[in-house]
Amino acid sequence: MADGERERILADFQACSNLEDVETCIAILDQNEWNLMRALGNVMPGTEGQHSPVFHDIEPGDPAPMDISNSFHPGVFPEPVPIDNNVADSFATFDPGSASGPSNFDIGPSTSFGTRRAGQKTRMLHFIIEYREKNIDVSLNDSETVGKIKEVVHSRLGVPPEHQELKGWKKIKPDDSKILRDLHLPQENTLFLLTPHLDNKKIVTTNSEEFDGSFTESLNRTYKLVINFTDNGTSKEFNLNVPGIKTVGEIKGDVYAITNVPARHQIWSGWPPVADDDTMTIGCAGLSIPEHKLTLTKSNITHRPQAKKTVEDVIADISDDEEDYQSCSFHTEPDDDMFESEDSMTRKMTALIPETVKDETEALEHFTREFRERYGENHPVFFVGTLENALKEALQGRAKDRKLLAIYLHHDNSILSNVFCSQVLCSDSIVNYLSNNFVTWAWDLSLETNNARLITLAKRHFGSIASTQIRNYRPDQLPVLYIISRSRSSNEVVDVIQGSVTLDELMTRLIHVVEVFNQQLTGEIEEESERDAREMIRKEQETAFQESLAADKAKAEALKLEREEEMKKQAEEQRQKIEEEQKQEALMLSAEIAMPDEPSPDCKDPITVLRIRTPDGETLSRRFRAEEPLKHLIYYVTSKGFNTEGYKLLTTFPRKDISQEDDKRTLQDLKLYPQETLMVEER
Repeated sequence: MADGERERILADFQACSNLEDVETCIAILDQNEWNLMRALGNVMPGTEGQHSPVFHDIEPGDPAPMDISNSFHPGVFPEPVPIDNNVADSFATFDPGSASGPSNFDIGPSTSFGTRRAGQKTRMLHFIIEYREKNIDVSLNDSETVGKIKEVVHSRLGVPPEHQELKGWKKIKPDDSKILRDLHLPQENTLFLLTPHLDNKKIVTTNSEEFDGSFTESLNRTYKLVINFTDNGTSKEFNLNVPGIKTVGEIKGDVYAITNVPARHQIWSGWPPVADDDTMTIGCAGLSIPEHKLTLTKSNITHRPQAKKTVEDVIADISDDEEDYQSCSFHTEPDDDMFESEDSMTRKMTALIPETVKDETEALEHFTREFRERYGENHPVFFVGTLENALKEALQGRAKDRKLLAIYLHHDNSILSNVFCSQVLCSDSIVNYLSNNFVTWAWDLSLETNNARLITLAKRHFGSIASTQIRNYRPDQLPVLYIISRSRSSNEVVDVIQGSVTLDELMTRLIHVVEVFNQQLTGEIEEESERDAREMIRKEQETAFQESLAADKAKAEALKLEREEEMKKQAEEQRQKIEEEQKQEALMLSAEIAMPDEPSPDCKDPITVLRIRTPDGETLSRRFRAEEPLKHLIYYVTSKGFNTEGYKLLTTFPRKDISQEDDKRTLQDLKLYPQETLMVEER
């Protein structure tokens, strides 16, 4: 068989079987004499040693001749791969008895064959699964399925895969058979695990590598806790029957409902060493059977006095708690002394918003401070300010920065308020999700004055329907969580979540409203980006125009200054020229005045005739007495406009500047007698 043909068969075998190890694939093909169909049949469980059927009579529309999806072994292949009619048609021309049959068959679009060719690399994906107060790290190859994640979670937490809902996918929710590679996930991913169909509130991770029946049995068992509570020298004993699925923290919350001692002020003894974490379930805490004894005291703090509750009120509260919220459900055995000395076990809580507050900002400051005193440091970050400012902060900013507004309405006379706040609203997962996706504002309706103020605010911001609904709330219908969004420039209530919801139900509804809100924001963010781009272009054009305008203005100013300088220069030159002309005229006039008259023709004195050539080519001629001094000649030349400061008076031969001679010497002494030709040159 040619090498090229072997390579094609190897590539097709890897594509169909999803086996990536080349040596393993070659060994399997060698055992089957490079018969592709026989090799594929041998790697399918249940068909080993059997010859693959020959597909000679397959017609379009017939069912697939080989149901590979029922033959794949979960330990060998990451996902069932069904063969559709397109693949069957391709196989119809293949002769399994031939070692060199056609191998480049066409894989139909509906099959996952060919999604991984020979040599294609896998990626390792990392998932952080947030469940309650737990973070579960899961690392899988991208060739695994979504269902594999649930299997890992099942091995860690014991939550059956069919009861798991994974939230937080970037796109649509995939089914369990979806291959992770086809979801195009990033390397790091965060998902939220919800278990709305389970009765238990918390399942914790065990140290065992294998999840067996003993763990399930421990969680399903009912434990009897004998709690000896001592307060101000008075001891009371409570007998609680609790399921193994409850956590230590939830037990403390239940005890708070009876003793009014918050969990942070409870001092316990008798818990096993492994129960040092409030998230530990009772079934995993190693409690004694048939009963486990505990001792409870409260820390040395000064409590605020609280109005007394009757025995009937406390029993009714516990009964309502059993019906409305599972996490605080427990069963008590009859104890006649259980509710004696009520004064020592109750206190009056300060209202979250007292009547003395002056405005909404002060009200929210007091609410936050008192809420922290009651339920601890881990609580939602409440917006301190007016409802109007909270709406602006959440919904009226830039589209990419907007968040939903969550309004928490509290009432101290509702047993659900304490349960909802301590067990649900202040859980790590809810606090983190609210902080990241909501602006949270709160109000206390325990006092009539506060109720009336909120009704007025609700009518102003949300309309009469919302205000009427708030007015009609009874204490036992609270607390509630309003989710506010914004549509077409108006605020609207998109969800009202009652305080009776479980942690899973609350997280599910919060995730849902956030997903819907983000979908609505997508278009607005795109429009906002387009507006920003247009505004940026406009600003750039405006800036360029202003820069061009400034450059033109600067150029015009420079040209103006240049012209002014030129005009000043010309004026100065003109002034200097005029002064020079005036000076020349003055010199000429003074020289003409100082120069004696030319000798007459009948003069008897020795006369010399001097011819003077000027720079402009004119020849001057004058008669002088031979005994006249040189200065008379200079006066004459000066009177013609050639003063000695700017001109020289030269003899022709030898060439000599006589203007530098002593002007008292006579012309005869200077050998300018009886006649001579002189030249005038500029200096």
